[in-house]
Amino acid sequence: MNDIESHYDQENKFIDLFQLIQKHVDGVIHLGNYSLQNYRHLFSTDCQHTVIYHPLYESLISDFETASFQDKFQLNLKDKYVVSVIGCIRSLEEAKLILKIFRKIPLKNKFLIVPNMFQFVNMPIYFPYRFRKIYKKIAEKIFCFPLRKNQYFFGFKFIDYSYMVDLVKSSSLILIPRIRNLNSGNLYLGLTFDKPMIIPKVGNLTEVADFFGFPLLDLQKGNYNELIKSQLNLKEIFFFSSNAYLEKKEMFKASVIAQQYEAFFYKLINN
Repeated sequence: MNDIESHYDQENKFIDLFQLIQKHVDGVIHLGNYSLQNYRHLFSTDCQHTVIYHPLYESLISDFETASFQDKFQLNLKDKYVVSVIGCIRSLEEAKLILKIFRKIPLKNKFLIVPNMFQFVNMPIYFPYRFRKIYKKIAEKIFCFPLRKNQYFFGFKFIDYSYMVDLVKSSSLILIPRIRNLNSGNLYLGLTFDKPMIIPKVGNLTEVADFFGFPLLDLQKGNYNELIKSQLNLKEIFFFSSNAYLEKKEMFKASVIAQQYEAFFYKLINN
């Protein structure tokens, strides 16, 4: 159960499909206890539930040859504090959160990279399609003010895995701007590459962050400065090499998660 609704279903076209699945499905895998406790009631009483966490992205480490993100987009990231946001930005609220956090980082050499920033910007239908790139560039200039162009790079589409892996490796900090989501794979991407993260206190993200002892961004309290300060602390970065962290990380290896899936499928078939 990745989420309770489609990310892009503004007209509620998929609500009947979700309800149909919830009515007839035999088993549900939740990615955390928050999901199990809050959404179990959506399904039939005969449905079997379990909690199996999202695995690490180990294949990105072993199966992909990295290509230089800097070379592809002609960026100079040397001596920069690179703040990256992986994945598509789905709403204006997410984009505003990214810029709000970035502006609060008290470093002169900070640089923000969002490869798929303005996917949510839809050009009015009365604009000719050929003007779409111009429209997005104007929207970028308006939205990003007062950031200087040498402080950020924004793209408009997903990047290949090889470039994405290089970007993650080059990142000093990963932002997870999901505000209403139940889950986010970006948390496990950060875990895979042992990267400091800004994690919002929402859905199943809270449970996994608490397990590792990561601080959370409380959107209600607005603890931005406190959280950013903790992520700039070298002690926090050294935590990723500690035995306590590495032992906990073993629980999210793909081989461990796969065994849990197999056991649940076996239970469904034989009950």
